[in-house]
Amino acid sequence: APAGRGDSAGAMPPRPRRAGGFLRGHGPRAPAGRKPSSLAPLVGVQISYTVVLCSVLLFSVLLFPTMPNHRLLSPRWLVQHSFALVIFVMLLTLGFWQLGRLEERRAANALRVAALDAPPLALTFVNADGAALAGRKVYVHGTFINSESVVLRGRRSTSGVDGVHLLTPLRLRDSDAAVLVDRGWLPANQQTPAALAAYAVEREVVIEGIAWPPQVRPNSPLAPRDLPLPGESRIAAWMRVDVAALQAQVSAPLLPIYVEALPGSNDAPLPLPLDPRNLDEGPHLGYALQWFSFATMLAIVYAALMRQELARKK
Repeated sequence: APAGRGDSAGAMPPRPRRAGGFLRGHGPRAPAGRKPSSLAPLVGVQISYTVVLCSVLLFSVLLFPTMPNHRLLSPRWLVQHSFALVIFVMLLTLGFWQLGRLEERRAANALRVAALDAPPLALTFVNADGAALAGRKVYVHGTFINSESVVLRGRRSTSGVDGVHLLTPLRLRDSDAAVLVDRGWLPANQQTPAALAAYAVEREVVIEGIAWPPQVRPNSPLAPRDLPLPGESRIAAWMRVDVAALQAQVSAPLLPIYVEALPGSNDAPLPLPLDPRNLDEGPHLGYALQWFSFATMLAIVYAALMRQELARKK
């Protein structure tokens, strides 16, 4: 029996309880009914608000016949008021939308950390459901199929150094099936077959990592494709973990899922798994402050223009 952890054989962690053969309902989940924020409701509010303000301007002209003589209620200025209101409300809408995105990002980060703190689930052929296990911590016993390793292009280390990730099929213990394991970062000059051979692990291992559903190429003509080099039939460098496409060059049937190895799953310095706790809140707060700043500047500049107009001699 294996004794150790990571890219060395190891003792099996405590096995979690299972329900109905499938590992569902364990750990934190997103709030029920929670959907990614959309601009559509905010645009509707913006349109409604703008219509109301423009209506107020129009009715003020109709109800107070003496006011059209006011310099700031001339037809030219009414058009300018309406245009400025539309822009002002749009800027505020974008600012509040970014604050909503920030809240969603923080909630997603909290769920990610909670999932990392949960006990790992044993990944098997039975429970390999990408939708159910997405973001969950799992462990798997098996042996690497080193000759079928590929790399993932365009990856960076935690410190921001360009490189690749080493992706190797892991044949499950007591099964003919395999699961793709993203073993971590390598320098860009280590992606040749000869260099990858130095990271081959022949013994049985226990990998602990995060389970993710396959990455599928977006349905867009601009999305990059995974293609072999001229004169070659096998693709050695991929943009994404497309399990269905990778199956064509892997001898074992692949589970519809892949595992991103956690730090500590590898006794060697390379490949280097990324730390999943290294989370950020994205640029949303900065964007929100930017939109609100634009709205503030618009209000100040427009107020200055109106004051300048009123200061003009009749």
